[in-house]
Amino acid sequence: MASVNNDRKIDVFGVGNALVDTLAFVQDDFLSKHKLDKGIMTLADGDRQGDILLDLKDHQLELRSGGSAANTMWTIARSGGRAVYTGKVSDDPNGEFYRHDLERNGVTLYGRPMHEDHGPTGTCVVMTTADAQRTMCTHLGVSVLLHADDINTDALKDSKIAYLEGYLWMGDDTRATSEYALQLARQHDVLAAYTFSDPFCV
Repeated sequence: MASVNNDRKIDVFGVGNALVDTLAFVQDDFLSKHKLDKGIMTLADGDRQGDILLDLKDHQLELRSGGSAANTMWTIARSGGRAVYTGKVSDDPNGEFYRHDLERNGVTLYGRPMHEDHGPTGTCVVMTTADAQRTMCTHLGVSVLLHADDINTDALKDSKIAYLEGYLWMGDDTRATSEYALQLARQHDVLAAYTFSDPFCV
């Protein structure tokens, strides 16, 4: 089993779905109206996501670069570690925001952006209720197009830990990419960590 190699320059190499988070506080009836199970992540198509965002237009909203593994990379970088992240975005405004926001917080983003003709950057609406439960509705967008050739092999080889999110196992292509990254980690003695992310994934 691999152990942490402290001579490597990158502390954690993250791989996951690149999503722009929209954060909002809502009442329980908002979740009921949109048939969302409290405390769970629900996958949505673009139309359903658009309806939810339209219904939030009068709420105070906050945008952030997100995705389960990306949030972990953000925390590592803000805590003084060196973190990089591999995820797929589009060359649309959300994709530009995502890259800028990650890099502003000290995280390098890998993964070739897709032309927006292939679809939009993925989004996640994160709704918090008064009981502090967090309910998410996610439109994956082009994040599902993450492939093995998006993995920066040199950066992975120079990492102490490879950190992969469980949501990647929900799509055939992203699962294959996850397995490829884990294989590379084993080949180059990079310690691998995996998160199941959500009860939906178990």
